[in-house]
Amino acid sequence: MGIHFRQFLSEIEKEGVSKKEPREEEIESKARNSEQAFRKKLGKKKLKILDELIIPYLNNPNFDRDEYRFDLSIAQRWILQKVLDLGWTVERFGKFDRDLSYGDIGRHANKPERIGKKYQWIAYHEFLARVSDNFEFSGDSWSDSSEKYEGPWQIYSRDIDPSLLLTKKPGDEDWKPSINCWWFPISYNDWDSEPDDVVWLKNSEDLPTIEPLIEVANPKDGSQWFVLESLYQWEQPTSPDEERYEIPRRRLYYLLKSYIVKKSDIDELFEWAKEQNFFGRWMPESRDLYRVFLGEMFWAPGYKYHCTPHHGYEEWTNKGRGTSDIPKEILVTAERYLWEHGNYDCSIDDSVHIYLPCKWLAKHMSLRWNGVEGHFFDEKGNLIALDPSVKAPGPGALLLNRDAIIKFLNDNDYDILWTILGEKYIVSGRMSPENYKGHLEISGVYRIRESKIEGAIDTRFVSRG
Repeated sequence: MGIHFRQFLSEIEKEGVSKKEPREEEIESKARNSEQAFRKKLGKKKLKILDELIIPYLNNPNFDRDEYRFDLSIAQRWILQKVLDLGWTVERFGKFDRDLSYGDIGRHANKPERIGKKYQWIAYHEFLARVSDNFEFSGDSWSDSSEKYEGPWQIYSRDIDPSLLLTKKPGDEDWKPSINCWWFPISYNDWDSEPDDVVWLKNSEDLPTIEPLIEVANPKDGSQWFVLESLYQWEQPTSPDEERYEIPRRRLYYLLKSYIVKKSDIDELFEWAKEQNFFGRWMPESRDLYRVFLGEMFWAPGYKYHCTPHHGYEEWTNKGRGTSDIPKEILVTAERYLWEHGNYDCSIDDSVHIYLPCKWLAKHMSLRWNGVEGHFFDEKGNLIALDPSVKAPGPGALLLNRDAIIKFLNDNDYDILWTILGEKYIVSGRMSPENYKGHLEISGVYRIRESKIEGAIDTRFVSRG
């Protein structure tokens, strides 16, 4: 058909542009003649392919989209039969399931569940496993891209982390007023030093010292640690008769982050960083891993699947967010494990966030997990990295043993660069543009020089206008 049609077009061109354009009827007639001539040249097999596949596709490229879609009724019947095979009967569980439904008929996740529904979840996950063994994975339903099926993390079908024995983390203080602890030893008490809010906001002389927040000591054993990442917050206390979220309160926070850099680059990066304003969080940051089991860090397929730029993973980079460039390559030191509360299995009472060393640090320092959440050890069994908020109240943080990390850096010609991003501001449950009085932006950089932490912060007051 294609050869004859091209010949037809060639004949039209030979007639010249001065002649009248062919009528639509002529075009359709010649197209039919060309198609008939083309079909006569095909054998039975090729003619069948033309009629059943090629022409339907030309008319509708998505004609076979649903041809191989799985029949949902098969899944429903299989799951029902599995529920019965597992032992559900009306005599055993009918009254219990009916009574439970009367008490709570909502669809939220964290609620008592019928026995029959629990059996359905068991059957559903077994059915998914059987489908994955016998059918080809076509990718996400919302994406045109296809990918190889590697595991249930790709279809959001993991609901219990068997390597997580916590039901909640006692020290997960994210975005709440933090209490002092050994890795958060600095208090702030100048809430009432200035009665005027704007004067208080502009004052940078009362800001907490940074160095004691970077280098900390555990009083129980005297061990020394570097804090590689954490969020430190202070909030003006409220009296017992006041509602915390209904009155204006003064607040202050520091967001501490760190980067591994080459020792030959530290001086240039440090001088460059002193001139930057990190507000806006445009520097590379640690990422949350919420579909990876804690025990899979940093070796299992479920973790490696997420080690691509598409999933927010980069090791050495000189690119900030947006158009910001960094003069030398840096490496983010931390990652964050996240298992969210609200799944139907009710295996945890609250979402669990745990800071972990990044894959690069774990590999090059030979760090190993031994089953204690947020704790990583070297080959001799020494504790090298931890998130202390797993075991005690306090802000989530990544800590590395001071002596171990300094030795590693010196032996391999690396260094650490810390950045500080902070803010002094006033928050109220009834905030409005008229009540906004401005905020103090805090930005700083720190490094190790001659075994001591040194650096500086800069501030900028942003007014309402």
